[in-house]
Amino acid sequence: MNTTTDIQDIVELQWQADGSALYGFIQKTTITSYDTYYPQALYNIVKFNADGSVQKIFSTDQKAINDFSYSQYIATDGSKIVTQLGIDLYEFNTNSGVQTKITSQFHLIVASPDLHFVVGSYSPATRPIKTLTILDISQSPFRVVKEFDVASIFPAPGVWLGDNNFGMTITDSLGYHIAIFDTTGSNTLTIGGAKATFHNTKYFPTTKTLYFQNFANRVNDNTVDKYNFTTKQRASAIGVSVESFDITKDEGMAAYTYYRLNTDSSYTRQLIFKNLESLQEKVVATDNLSIVSLSPNNDKLAYVQKRDVNFNQLSIIPVIRP
Repeated sequence: MNTTTDIQDIVELQWQADGSALYGFIQKTTITSYDTYYPQALYNIVKFNADGSVQKIFSTDQKAINDFSYSQYIATDGSKIVTQLGIDLYEFNTNSGVQTKITSQFHLIVASPDLHFVVGSYSPATRPIKTLTILDISQSPFRVVKEFDVASIFPAPGVWLGDNNFGMTITDSLGYHIAIFDTTGSNTLTIGGAKATFHNTKYFPTTKTLYFQNFANRVNDNTVDKYNFTTKQRASAIGVSVESFDITKDEGMAAYTYYRLNTDSSYTRQLIFKNLESLQEKVVATDNLSIVSLSPNNDKLAYVQKRDVNFNQLSIIPVIRP
């Protein structure tokens, strides 16, 4: 007898600036017991309502693939998204559904919040020293701002830091470090034993503070530190190894996922709210996967909820500080 299995996978979540909706990437299909293969990981742009329900799955010529990341960069009014589909850079109009190719064979690393600049590379993935390219996409055709070579770029999204500075993860002999560059190509700062990875980096321009994961092949790998660019001080923020985290805009609470070791040596994945001032914390879910995202006014948290091994979905819960 032929049976069917529904498959749904969500790999990106980003809130619209007014908190009325979210965007992401989704793969949704059905396989039968006669199928001899698992579908290739190819994802469509999706819009979610603020309650977590799917509003619309968009059809595009190309799909999102696993490259540096599945990152989407959304205009503040929600009208467009800059993202990578296939191996090309696109602007996607969320109102009309029209996709416009900006450039081909471009591996996107980070975009500025105002969608003025993008940083990425035309270099093939196998090339150890890649040419980093900064594009001004505020005009058409785009303008190449700067190109320079960087060795050992780790395939992960970068982080935009304001004042025309951005950070990206570099592999080194100890693990990783975050290299800070400006749009002239100057390496202005290096944060050792650190990495900026997918949904594991947060920058606050008001306090000039960057939150990131530690990684230097030590016992504190994947814990979270913060670095203040004004005081040049580094301090611990979350003292356990996390999979994904987000921080409220007042920097007073963290939401994060991590694996808890049980007495029988098994692991339980937990979603935790932690008050960063009182250090009190509360487990709020155990059905979570690795992406967490706080709403712009910090009253809701979106996370990917695991229904079964083949199916995950978006869940929205209220934020109550412990």
